[in-house]
Amino acid sequence: YYFGSKEALARELVRDGARRSDRERRRRLDALERAGGPRSPAEAIRVIVAPETERLRPDAPPVGFGHMRFVAGLQGPHRRLLSAAFEDGLNEGYLRCQRHLRRLLPGVPDAAMRRRLVFLNLFLGTSLAAREAAFEADPSGGALWGRPEAIEDLIAAAAALVAGGANPEHGARD
Repeated sequence: YYFGSKEALARELVRDGARRSDRERRRRLDALERAGGPRSPAEAIRVIVAPETERLRPDAPPVGFGHMRFVAGLQGPHRRLLSAAFEDGLNEGYLRCQRHLRRLLPGVPDAAMRRRLVFLNLFLGTSLAAREAAFEADPSGGALWGRPEAIEDLIAAAAALVAGGANPEHGARD
């Protein structure tokens, strides 16, 4: 009853996870930008992924652990609620990563880049949600997510998704 409605509670839960993840993304981006980066799409995407996967202390879960499954569950049926929860700059780090991706991939037409960034969001969100579920079911992460190279493979796939190639069906229309 404190939040007034289920929607308000859900919005605050999303905002709480977003605050933690975005704080870490901004910290990482600040360091990369001071050093002249990010220098590749994978480096920018790693900033998006790291708060959801890396532990800041050995005894702690990743900064955003649990958050991605909740967000992925809201993406379809409650898109407006999810969008409203990210108002007030709670996704500043994510948006900065998107700007870097645009800068790093100048050959991708704007319309194609907009679509690819939506696909990136969906791909990373559902992949990270599946990873969380795997670790909850099996603390080792299982055959897929328990492998040390799994996160780098996810980042490489995401970078390829955004960079893609020219779509010969669309050509100049993009």
